[in-house]
Amino acid sequence: MILPQFILSVEKHWQKNLPFVLFSQPNDNRVTAYLQQDAVAYSTKDFSEESFVFAPFDYKEEALCILKDTATVLESNIAVQFTTQKTITLNSDPVEEQRYKDFIQNIIDSISTKSVVKVVASRRKAVSIPNINFELLVNELLNTNLSAFRYIWYHPNTGLWCGATPEVLFSCDGISFSTMALAATQKNIENKTPVWSYKEQFEQQLVTDSIVTNLQRLTSVLKTSRPKSHVAGSLVHLKTDIQGVLKNGRSTIPNIASVLHPTPAVCGSPTKLAKSILLKNEGYDREYYTGFLGTVNGKKKLASLFVNLRCMKIQDTTAYIYVGGGIIQGSEPEAEWEETENKMATMLSVIAPMV
Repeated sequence: MILPQFILSVEKHWQKNLPFVLFSQPNDNRVTAYLQQDAVAYSTKDFSEESFVFAPFDYKEEALCILKDTATVLESNIAVQFTTQKTITLNSDPVEEQRYKDFIQNIIDSISTKSVVKVVASRRKAVSIPNINFELLVNELLNTNLSAFRYIWYHPNTGLWCGATPEVLFSCDGISFSTMALAATQKNIENKTPVWSYKEQFEQQLVTDSIVTNLQRLTSVLKTSRPKSHVAGSLVHLKTDIQGVLKNGRSTIPNIASVLHPTPAVCGSPTKLAKSILLKNEGYDREYYTGFLGTVNGKKKLASLFVNLRCMKIQDTTAYIYVGGGIIQGSEPEAEWEETENKMATMLSVIAPMV
């Protein structure tokens, strides 16, 4: 199916207020859509059916899903020439800026008491979109960062979400398993090699150590790479690749998801304490931001799941863009605020032609 026809078919489905998801795997020039034929909120705990799952940050062993077998499945190639490359800059809200900096300072104070090592603070920015052009949204999103997992999800119960996430939660193919530890952020400057500070390296190592520890009981072999710079559109991060072999029996997709989510890269360390701090003090409901999403087939032990970063929720004529950053000992509120401003660039570039 040619792309304009693909987009039109999905848009007509959306106008009927019916659930759908369209997605493209990293470095893939194809896009796939699952169009659900009713408005039921299907969910899964065992991830056994071939489906696309959508789980919130506060995941409690159940995720929404669109079942592939009962959906209309569409496929198309991506047309890269449709991007506009327009960018926009938004004025900061002094009240929001101060609130966020105060929140970060409170986290730093908690870290100094040794009760928590890291907390990932986040915020959301509301941007007015007078005219939502679905075709433009799809084209801009699919081409914003080809190395990311790009998606648009809609269900009447959740609203419209879209994103281009650089972070794998995990993938598995039978007994083979892979994931990544992704943390620390800098602007991606062309022809300049990033220099990572001790703070950034420490933050990334926290994520690596936590993931490796949590996976020990589910894997028979586990290997980690050396940390390296990973370009994600306008940003660059530190990444460690983690690969291994899963144990039979206990290493089901739900078990793996439960021990990995939420990682210290999106929540903090220790996880329970960091999550408690966020749920009590962050000041808003993350909903599906920093949750996870992707394709699964538990019967064949197949999964390709990603952390829901660089994302936004579009509601009526407003886009809510979600951003955050890891706070550890030595973090500075001003620098952390600037990091979140930089992280907005991905989704701002997607909606720029409509603002």
